[in-house]
Amino acid sequence: MRPLVGRVEDYLRWQTSEGPLGQRDAYKKMSQSWAFGSAEFKAALLKDHAVLALARAWETNGAREIREQTWEDQCRRALTILGRSEAELGCAPGRAPWKVALAAFLKERSQASNSWLGHRLHIGCAKYVSRLACGLSRAASPPPELALLRGHGET
Repeated sequence: MRPLVGRVEDYLRWQTSEGPLGQRDAYKKMSQSWAFGSAEFKAALLKDHAVLALARAWETNGAREIREQTWEDQCRRALTILGRSEAELGCAPGRAPWKVALAAFLKERSQASNSWLGHRLHIGCAKYVSRLACGLSRAASPPPELALLRGHGET
């Protein structure tokens, strides 16, 4: 006899492909994310229940969504430390020292992907983010923005 976990997996596979629940729009939407609700609700779940440790057990989209929410939270805190606003991200050039420092810091602390950083910080393509952030991380003396972020410890 198969273990219970295997039987449950088989049932869920059948339910999503051929079963009555798999045909309903609400059920299809439920299987596309790790939780229902707004970004704020999902952030509260992450904080309150420490579900990040369980992310590997979830499907790929849910794990990605959890990582990106964590990166987003760290980005907002770092912007506050720098005294910068969301609006400034879209207005300042991609190579602005404070944006490059922010990218380097987020890569160090959260291992945010270059493509996410490029899009979120309005810097450019992933290769450009990598080149800028790596160059700054290897600098003999960090710029004041990076030193400020590092001085605040974990964001």
